[in-house]
Amino acid sequence: LRGLVGLSAGVTFLASVALFACSIYLPLHLQLVHGLAPTSAGLMMTPMVLALVAGSIVGGNRLTRSGRYRTIALSGLAMFAGGLALLVAGAVDVPGFVAAALTVIGLGFGLALPALTVAAQNAVSHEELGVATALGKFARSVGGIVSVAACGALLEHTVGQSSGGGEMLRIHGPQAAASPAELDSLRAAIDGGVAMIVQAALVVAIVALACALALRDLPLRRTIGSRGGAP
Repeated sequence: LRGLVGLSAGVTFLASVALFACSIYLPLHLQLVHGLAPTSAGLMMTPMVLALVAGSIVGGNRLTRSGRYRTIALSGLAMFAGGLALLVAGAVDVPGFVAAALTVIGLGFGLALPALTVAAQNAVSHEELGVATALGKFARSVGGIVSVAACGALLEHTVGQSSGGGEMLRIHGPQAAASPAELDSLRAAIDGGVAMIVQAALVVAIVALACALALRDLPLRRTIGSRGGAP
């Protein structure tokens, strides 16, 4: 059963990597490529946040009624990957399309996260509940840190290939381009870099879904002294 705790933490880590890659760098893309104000770019992420909360509520209710978590986790991760696939395949300059894709992403992650948490908690004794819960939260935090660092390095490398655009962007911002042609080149580099980040997030989400297939769907514990699957 302890392997189930590690598996749950690993899937949570991978899903968090994909989520942070999307939620951190998509607003940057909307600002620097499409010219949205920071406030407007932030508001574009609102559907994902609201959907994440709604997904957590729905997932928690379904889990309480069914007593099973594997199906909910797999459904959420599949929806999460599907939302990222919509971003990869669609046009990020269409506000309605972006909002719809982000809603699917938020719903999927919101469904999966409580189920993964319960899977870990259900696999340990009552005395180890805090450890299992903290491990999941730690995995989510580390996933965010790794995602921001790796995707930031990828974006800087991609932009840096555009005639020194990385140095110019880091010091002065995109308006530092000396000519409209250089500015267009810089925007194209940022566009390509963020597209690569979203594609990488999709791959990571698919890996998370594949790993989640190994989850064991044990009945929830009924007493404090039992573990999952025990009466």
